Amino acid sequence: MKNPLVFLSITTLLFGGTIVFELEEILKNTAPSDMIPIIIQTKEQGDLSLLPSTATYDEKIGYLKFVAEKSQKDILAYLKKVGAEEIKSFFLVSRIAAKTTPEVIRELGKRKDIDFITDDFVVSIDSFNPSTEPTDATDTPEWNIVKVRADSCWRAGWTGEGIVVSNIDTGVDVFHPAFGGRWRQTNGWFDAVNRQTNPYDDNGHGTHTMGIITGGDGLGPFPNDIGIAPGATIIAAKGFNAQGAAQLSWLDACFNWLADTGRPNIISNSWGVGNRTDTYFWNTCVNLRNLGIITVFSIGSSGPGSGTSCPPGSYPVVIGAGATDSSDNIASFSARGPAPNQSSWNDTTFWPRSDWNLINPSISAPGVNIRSSYPGGNYTVYNGTSMSCPHIAGCVALMLQKRSGLTPIEVFNLITDNADRPPRGEPYPNNTYGWGRLNCKKVLDAIPTSVEESKPLLSSVSKVHCYPNPFKKFLTIKWQLRNSSEVRVSIHDCAGRIITSLWKGRQSPGIYHLLWEEKSSGIYFVNIRTSYENLWYKVSKF
Repeated sequence: MKNPLVFLSITTLLFGGTIVFELEEILKNTAPSDMIPIIIQTKEQGDLSLLPSTATYDEKIGYLKFVAEKSQKDILAYLKKVGAEEIKSFFLVSRIAAKTTPEVIRELGKRKDIDFITDDFVVSIDSFNPSTEPTDATDTPEWNIVKVRADSCWRAGWTGEGIVVSNIDTGVDVFHPAFGGRWRQTNGWFDAVNRQTNPYDDNGHGTHTMGIITGGDGLGPFPNDIGIAPGATIIAAKGFNAQGAAQLSWLDACFNWLADTGRPNIISNSWGVGNRTDTYFWNTCVNLRNLGIITVFSIGSSGPGSGTSCPPGSYPVVIGAGATDSSDNIASFSARGPAPNQSSWNDTTFWPRSDWNLINPSISAPGVNIRSSYPGGNYTVYNGTSMSCPHIAGCVALMLQKRSGLTPIEVFNLITDNADRPPRGEPYPNNTYGWGRLNCKKVLDAIPTSVEESKPLLSSVSKVHCYPNPFKKFLTIKWQLRNSSEVRVSIHDCAGRIITSLWKGRQSPGIYHLLWEEKSSGIYFVNIRTSYENLWYKVSKF
């Protein structure tokens, strides 16, 4: 197996249409009574960038759920009315998965509250034939571990301890001895494929990639140290079945579970999309970045041609990994940039650094002849950018142990600024190596040891805040009060007259999500009143 990487054959929207081209073709060749699995994306989407910097993780998740609930309400009611099956609702990006008839899909295509409808198609990892090795412990870390100087980080006390790493893959044999019992049993496993409650890997790919992130114990004499961060805690989301195939809705379910329940620090994704200009996972990756979760993706094993890098690894909002060998040669199969010169890639507001400029990959790491864990206590060797990606994820775990408050953009810049730069790849950055080859020790040495004190969400004085402001349909009202008493929340016009009373009860600090689209645009005032206080906040509706 040369390149165990997932390729998605993604759909492309018809110009000006709601039903994607591939789904249109399916509809042409489907009997009226057949049930077709589809994904519906609503037009209204939550935008976490509109929230204040003080918003907590829970508040961000609550906002996304609120927008999704309101955006999907009428569509879900219609689907239930017409007898659609297997209906699933997602909030990280407001989407609905369902099975229904061609007639219903045509009717859905006429709705103004739907952005697009695609078939819930099956995606696959490339076939591979692992050759398992004896389970005897090795006396020294694997060559790739030494190459990126992860073992030097362990000697300095950095093993990723206290950091939660995850992957979306074929599952993980969390009981493999390489993981040393570091699987988090509470909210540590999700199976979108078979809904099994206990972790497993019926393919092998997921156990191998997780082993590169965190296999081993990081202690002398280095028995079977196959992973970059051997002290990190493991959780896993199974999105691919025993044959290495996944439905799009399974991947959405995994991302939603990780964001809401699993809540890891890092998500490693050794898969990508075959269509270079696909943006299906764009909003997913943007929202994860705004939640503070670092996402790493393989850039693709479709090289060596120029312009072969694959999304989501090619997105500027993630870290995309290319592959090198033991001599720092770029692997022939490692995909090359540049990323497509089109929206959303060329929108500089999303670039992690001013010179990103469509550079793919972000960073390279070992991906040739990589020995790692395999289900049943075994070990095997694979090649691919699938193997490079978890090296980056493991490095991020080391970084976050040293400084937990690092943002995704800070992580991106620390890794790229402190890469080794093989002479054969000069000048840097370039569309072969990216900014260079990963060096974990140089990255950690560049991180200050002092950590800024976290700022409190709200001060001890009474205050009210509303966001986004101005708003169109969705408004979040948040307050902090000095005194504990009954709170009344209302909205007033410019003359001070009550337009609507929203809520009353005892809650401080408090938060209220409002869908308010019936009133015309203009200036309004939010009032927070208690027996002791009367607070006002001006908002603009457009």
